[in-house]
Amino acid sequence: MHVNGLVVSSATLSDAEELSSVQLKCWMETSVEKLHEINLDNFDEMYGTHDQVVKRWLERLRDYKSNDKERLILLARIDGRIIGYTHVFQDKISRNIIIKRFFILNEFQGKGIGYTMMEKIFKWSKSRRPIILRAAEANHDAQRFYEKFGFQLTSEIVSSERMISVRMALRDK
Repeated sequence: MHVNGLVVSSATLSDAEELSSVQLKCWMETSVEKLHEINLDNFDEMYGTHDQVVKRWLERLRDYKSNDKERLILLARIDGRIIGYTHVFQDKISRNIIIKRFFILNEFQGKGIGYTMMEKIFKWSKSRRPIILRAAEANHDAQRFYEKFGFQLTSEIVSSERMISVRMALRDK
């Protein structure tokens, strides 16, 4: 599916402020509205304030280059507005590819944007496997999305102060 005005490209330092706003909105939509696992009373405590999130993105993006072989930070934009993002890296010890974050604003889901971003992740990772990610245990939509690309649930369940997640992996074919 083609989305008019969609551009998927690497993040830059100047994206930190808007990226932080989108990250917090995505977390709010997923954690509070969709999964009801976090309430608004403790949202800042669990995820950080906007300023704290901006600071974290500035730190991540400070030395990030678009041709980085160890990590990938992609933004999906429509008409210049960030509507989704992914943060992927290669673990230094296991050498696994880890999808740390993969979010698209609710209003833009189901339009092929996630597919486009996932294809870019596969192109960047080349044949490096496995690719590992975590999805909220209660987020069956996300799990079904990843399964379309061949990801499978592992037996691992990860519990954190934020939520219970399942581990999914894409292994060699």
